[in-house]
Amino acid sequence: MTPYDYRPLSADEVLRLEQNRCTADDWSRVLVARGFSTDTVVDAHFHGDIRLGLFRAPHAGPCGMQRPSGVYRATLCNVAVGDDCRIADITDFIGNYDIGRGSRVEHVEQLYTEGPTAFGCGTRVAVLKEDGGREVVLHDELTAQAAYLQCCYRHDAEVQAALERMAAEVVRRRTAGRGTIGMNVQITHCGRIRNVRFSDGSCADGAQVLDEGTLAGSLRAPACVGRGVWAKEFVLLRGARLDSGAQVSRCLVGECSTVAHGFRASDCLFFSNCQLENGEACAFFGGPFTVSHHKSTLLIGGMASFFNAGSATNQSNHAYKLGPVHYGILERGCRTGSNSYLLWPARIGMFSTVIGEIKLHLDTRNLPFSYIIGEGGQCFLAPGATLRSIGTWRDAEKWPLRDGRKELDCPRDVVDAEVFSVHTAARLVAGIHTLEEIRTSQGLDSPAYTFQGATIRRSSLEHGLQLYGCALRYIVGRYLSSDEQILQPGRSASPGPSAGWSGFGRLFGQFYWVDVAGMLMTEAALEDILSRLRCGAVPDVQSLSEAFRTASGQAPALARLSLSSMQSALTGERIQSPQEYLKAMEAWRASAEALIGAVLADGEKEFAPAMKVSSGVDCRNSEDLEKDFAASGACPENYPVFRTLRERLEAVRRKVSACQNRWGC
Repeated sequence: MTPYDYRPLSADEVLRLEQNRCTADDWSRVLVARGFSTDTVVDAHFHGDIRLGLFRAPHAGPCGMQRPSGVYRATLCNVAVGDDCRIADITDFIGNYDIGRGSRVEHVEQLYTEGPTAFGCGTRVAVLKEDGGREVVLHDELTAQAAYLQCCYRHDAEVQAALERMAAEVVRRRTAGRGTIGMNVQITHCGRIRNVRFSDGSCADGAQVLDEGTLAGSLRAPACVGRGVWAKEFVLLRGARLDSGAQVSRCLVGECSTVAHGFRASDCLFFSNCQLENGEACAFFGGPFTVSHHKSTLLIGGMASFFNAGSATNQSNHAYKLGPVHYGILERGCRTGSNSYLLWPARIGMFSTVIGEIKLHLDTRNLPFSYIIGEGGQCFLAPGATLRSIGTWRDAEKWPLRDGRKELDCPRDVVDAEVFSVHTAARLVAGIHTLEEIRTSQGLDSPAYTFQGATIRRSSLEHGLQLYGCALRYIVGRYLSSDEQILQPGRSASPGPSAGWSGFGRLFGQFYWVDVAGMLMTEAALEDILSRLRCGAVPDVQSLSEAFRTASGQAPALARLSLSSMQSALTGERIQSPQEYLKAMEAWRASAEALIGAVLADGEKEFAPAMKVSSGVDCRNSEDLEKDFAASGACPENYPVFRTLRERLEAVRRKVSACQNRWGC
């Protein structure tokens, strides 16, 4: 409502308001919309400049109840109330707020702004390195990729200066002396709320304390705060939720992420689709799909994405010497088992599983898909073992399905959830190199090998080589199966022949891939963005986000070039004839059958006789036990991952068969 829509109260209206037990320091400073009715303001007390809209439409309540809009039993100080709002039962007061149309503020103790404030924006989050040095500036336009650059590229002073300028501009725009409550906001049964900005559609129900924060949701994807929440210096993005006793300070909760059930976090960033419950986190950079559901779990001084923390997971960033100066990296897709322990600094390779107590400062980035097991004071490595785990493949299916941002217009973070990507392929090649070097340097017939203090049994090393090679052929075969046009005249499938794995680095180096907080891109594409940041060609946060989205759009074409190079490294030659293409397709089918077959066999173990021991509690024969086990839904047909894997394998077979028919072989 614009200023010229307001008018002073008439003497008769002042009299009627006073009869409704209303008071004002100065009635001349109370302005109302034309058509205002005094019947909708009862037991209200006004201080300073007040603006009141038209209160006509009721608010829907539970069980079909209707509550009238208006101001009831409330004290307002320098407040503008929009049309059809309901302000009721304010224990203390509301001060320095503009309240948008259709909003409801009821049963609240205090709600006020002490300006100037940026509503949590501008807070420096000491992520990763708890004692400082890798801070990220908090604001409501922050993306996972921008935060990654600010946190991890501290060595580049020009990039840091550009990012600081961008953040400062957002903070400048957010700074105000008055708070804003957008349209259709619900704030009910809350305690003290100070310096909090509520965007359209936001809700706060039962929060204890909200201090210096922003709920930056939208009408379609509101940001919400629930019962018992304590939050200070925070930002919630679209679809984000704090609920059921969560306590956060200096934190960002990203799009469609949830922090609930008493989870406590300080100096943390949780980006898209994270779920944090029951445990605790400090100085943690949670990339997309970071999940922790269990009590006694402490995530501290780490960076992860697509991560699942087991119960009582513990991480140590403190050697009791110089304080909490260390931090660690869990590359995408890692898991930790119950009671696992990691001593930082360490870097765990993608899609690995950590079990037990690990006190080595491991760097397994070039040994992806590993089991890392601490047992009896020793550390054992099983490279590639999670490739044959059905859990890994289930993750590959569930992440896209659980992306809550599907309904959002232009999601902020760029998220690539693909498990068997070109980035994965590069790490598989690095794994093959690493294992071959270990075997060559420590003896072909050695019963066990050492890697950074960890033990790799010979059988584990040999299985790792097989699994890495099989998975690599599977990824490259998927590329070839989708690009039959490589056989067109004049088309070269790859830059040229190479001599096995030794030539891979030369071919693939030009397409080295990096994982930027859940987004996969070439190192060259990232360097292009960094160069543009340094020279000012990317001037603001929106331009930076657009640069990453553009790079994401270009990534599939670059991935095809990368995989073409990889195919040449695998075969040592270009594919120049149908026979060579079919040979590669046969290798793809063989790798798919071996890999998916092993995964299905792993899944079948969940239905082995030993797993039925708790079924059929009072059954006196095996037949009834089997029936009870099946009746509880415990059969492969009830788990979509089995069906998906079988369909995927059949699709590979059909594709290869179609190629054989097409080329007359």
